[in-house]
Amino acid sequence: MKKQDMQKAFYFVKRAEKLVETNDKAKADAFNNLACYYRRIGKLRAALQFLEKTLDIETRNGFTDKKSETHLNLCAVLG
Repeated sequence: MKKQDMQKAFYFVKRAEKLVETNDKAKADAFNNLACYYRRIGKLRAALQFLEKTLDIETRNGFTDKKSETHLNLCAVLG
């Protein structure tokens, strides 16, 4: 996404989402990245939905290492 190649970024993030279906930690990361993608292209509702999924996974599993990042991304989407 940093290189502004949004089509390629979307391809890789969606591919990662499929590869991590059985790993909740990796799935939360993939959802967070999808949220960043959707925020970047202006689809804030989709970004919010992925961030809510991310937060749910992190809360259910007690993942705290990236929870602050998820909250910052929520602020960026809602702000």
